[in-house]
Amino acid sequence: AHSAASRRWAVVFWAHATRPRVRVGVRRVGLLVSRVTVDAGMGDGSIPTHHGRVPGWTGDRTTGPPKDSMGQTSGSHEGTTVLGNVARASQNTQSPHVRLSSSLFPPDAWLANAAGVPLGALVATNCFPQTRDDEFGSRETNVLETTPTTCISRPPCRCQSCSAFLNGFCIVNSLDRRWACCVCGAWNTTCSKIFANNETGADLCVSAELISPNVVYEWSLTDELLLGEANSTESLSSVTRPAGCQTAKTTASAPSSPVVFVLDQTLDSDELAALRFSMKRALETLPDTTPVGIVTFGGSVSVYDLGAMSAQGSDPAVSRKTALAVCVSGHKSPKAHDLRAVLDDSHTFMANLGDGARDAIAVVLDSMCGTRDSLDSLQASRHERTQTNARTQTHRAKRLRPRSLGAAVETAAAVVCSYFRVREEKTSTTDSETKTTGNTSKQKGGTPTPGARLVVCLTGPPTVGPGAVAFDELLTHELYAAETRAAAAYVEELAKTLSSLSVTVDVFVCGNESSHLASVAPLASMTGGAVVAEDDFGEGFCKNLAAAARRRSLGARDSVLTIQVPPGMRVAQVIGPVAGMSREETALKTSTYGQTVARRATGDGKPRSETNANAFALKSAECSQAVSVFFEYDKDTFFEESDFVHLQFVLWTDKADGYGGTVRVARSTTVRVATTASKIAYARALDTSVVSILVAKKVVLDAQKGGGVFKNASEASSIKRLDAIVLRAARVFSPSDGNGTSDGTFPEDLVPFALSMYHLRRGPMLGVSFGHGDEKCGARLRFLNSGFEVSGKSLAPTVFALNWAAFGSIDSNDAIQPGSIHNAFSNIPAVDLALASQSAILVDHGDHGLFGWIGKDLLVDTNRRELATRALVAFAERLANSPRGRFPRPKTKIVTENSSAARFVVSRLAPGHRDAPHEQNAFFPPVVGTSLEQRRAFAATAPYTEEVSFFQWMRGMGVAAPLSAFK
Repeated sequence: AHSAASRRWAVVFWAHATRPRVRVGVRRVGLLVSRVTVDAGMGDGSIPTHHGRVPGWTGDRTTGPPKDSMGQTSGSHEGTTVLGNVARASQNTQSPHVRLSSSLFPPDAWLANAAGVPLGALVATNCFPQTRDDEFGSRETNVLETTPTTCISRPPCRCQSCSAFLNGFCIVNSLDRRWACCVCGAWNTTCSKIFANNETGADLCVSAELISPNVVYEWSLTDELLLGEANSTESLSSVTRPAGCQTAKTTASAPSSPVVFVLDQTLDSDELAALRFSMKRALETLPDTTPVGIVTFGGSVSVYDLGAMSAQGSDPAVSRKTALAVCVSGHKSPKAHDLRAVLDDSHTFMANLGDGARDAIAVVLDSMCGTRDSLDSLQASRHERTQTNARTQTHRAKRLRPRSLGAAVETAAAVVCSYFRVREEKTSTTDSETKTTGNTSKQKGGTPTPGARLVVCLTGPPTVGPGAVAFDELLTHELYAAETRAAAAYVEELAKTLSSLSVTVDVFVCGNESSHLASVAPLASMTGGAVVAEDDFGEGFCKNLAAAARRRSLGARDSVLTIQVPPGMRVAQVIGPVAGMSREETALKTSTYGQTVARRATGDGKPRSETNANAFALKSAECSQAVSVFFEYDKDTFFEESDFVHLQFVLWTDKADGYGGTVRVARSTTVRVATTASKIAYARALDTSVVSILVAKKVVLDAQKGGGVFKNASEASSIKRLDAIVLRAARVFSPSDGNGTSDGTFPEDLVPFALSMYHLRRGPMLGVSFGHGDEKCGARLRFLNSGFEVSGKSLAPTVFALNWAAFGSIDSNDAIQPGSIHNAFSNIPAVDLALASQSAILVDHGDHGLFGWIGKDLLVDTNRRELATRALVAFAERLANSPRGRFPRPKTKIVTENSSAARFVVSRLAPGHRDAPHEQNAFFPPVVGTSLEQRRAFAATAPYTEEVSFFQWMRGMGVAAPLSAFK
């Protein structure tokens, strides 16, 4: 019992456990818990330094109080680290939003920069809590459902030195109202109002950012906040709410982004009919408030007046609707006088779907089909050719049809700018009327920059106007190389202009013709869009088209990712849907108190302390996307083995609050990583899945940038680079003999990494046996922006085998629910030994597609064949929706054994039939017990290939893969 007369008392107790060990010392300072220490030891009695090197902190952390930079004690009591739930989080370096390449970091630059495995992280960009259902039954969401995130309705407390946020890993001196940043070690006096509620600091844990490493801040950039910190800190009471919460003033949802469909009108009659059906169905799934426009291109560009066509539908005197359009020349880049009619306010080129735009677009599609039918019949009556010659001429003629893509995209961008200008004028008129009537409910502070989206449907290469390249089958034309370089320069400049205008471009390449995608891809990659390859205009095209139109288009620099790293460490490279930012732009978009104060601070060209050099603007933010971050150490960097490395990732975004103001949102994730000097411990701590994705993205990016037209030279150099990376990892981490040299065995902990590199070198992105150059280009661009789950499957396929025991009581006519089908499949290695005649498997290859395979023994029994087909389709539907809202939606194909389409499955599996029996038993356990004669019979029926297996590839490099790694 504690008596009032006692002047001082102390209680010390130990909670004995292997991990973590907690010691709490209580000293009589107004009943304040003066020290809470969480030891992340391994149970061997060692006590690591709690926060690494903090300036001025001398002596052991268990005996001496923290000191400031002058060596003075920082108050009348010792500093505290309020960890609560963070005590458990400190043992797990992974976060729902951030996945690190290792749970332990190396101490020096040699092991961090040159070990063959990168040091980095995958940062999810799904920072927008929006969920909705579409007409196809899929549910689209942009927030993790199980994210343990705390929401605080005030600006964050930031370090005056490095701008990092206050978190539970920081040292806090509540009596002096100061805290030490865990990233840079500097002491701060900012946000002292947090500690004003209790002079003794006993209620320090009420600050939510001190007990959770994942925090979301939301605050309004009102006039009060624009006045500065002196007035804003009076209302710093934190309110904890569930994840995904919004401020009370954020009542109105963000309006739909404008969408302009840019369609290739050089399609054949059957393709136009399929396009018309798919587009009508996709438009029915979009909200009525979505502003849309339509632009078609061929030899010229046509912009359709949706307002005039909608007026025809409301006029009973008009019996037949007519498509009304303004034509622009496609042979040159349009100038201002060429777009005079497009920018004229008398036309309505963009209208909401609910205001008659659906019917108007249907009229446009019908007119395109009628025009093509007339041209086909006219051409057939004038030309009489043999069937073989007709096929050849039609093939060449389809490639050479005039397509003025560059002029069409420029015209569509002008339509979007005109729409935003008209809308802004209407908003200004409404604001003036509101001020006249005395309504002052709107707040100042600005609104987020609006964004728009262009959806381009292309069926062949651009052949007319800017950005066009003349078709040359043999690539022998003397001007072909010059035209290719000129087209690439034009497209890159156009993409930069579109990005500055907040316009995102999605490119759909449909059909079987080559579209010279390498020259068109920058329109999508530099603006935050996607490249989608479709075989036809069927169901897959319809679903992806509707999903593209529903995607949220970010405004210019509307969302920002900032990364805080400790001294001696730097962000070396970032891959993903991001763009660099200047320090002035960073100051405006990451300012705590609004843009007015930020502009005032950057008036002399020098940003205030809230700027961050490691800041990147997000081009897009989808639930299936992630940013790949690579870290490097400085040459003289050295961390003690007992040190911790603290990293902080913050996603910033602005959204409208429904009253004319802006709400700024900052999602902060802080992770703490221990260091080790042991190569064995570092190898065991590596997350091979993340390491494989980071290496693959860097190699794929280099392959996409270099090489010739078909990139054969670039692919060959990329494969050699992969082999060198694996050999480097083997030399660094392989076990050594008594003389200190490697014994030639690959490290067992890194075998999954080597297996992923093997699948990468033979897969659709680098392999020589996969697809056309357009398919590889699209696959690479999607992989560079994909998140952890999608990119992992795209790198190395995942194979599932159907378990017939789960269908013992199910009839072939019974319905199979996608939610309950998961238990009927089991995961097996991706090797061709799984292609048994009595089995049914499903290969999930990420964005490359889902491929089902049915053995020939199942084809004899109609009942089992139908059941297997329905089970594969149902499970593929489930996997296609994971993660929810992924874009683009992967295609699904079901094939049978010995069919021509079986190549889609066989080519994705490693040729394990070429391995020795003991290697097959280790790599594919289901074949254990199979006789040698049966294995030889299977190898005889397997498709012939000169490709080496995984074990043969490793032996060819001079290392041996340990079989124990597969047990």
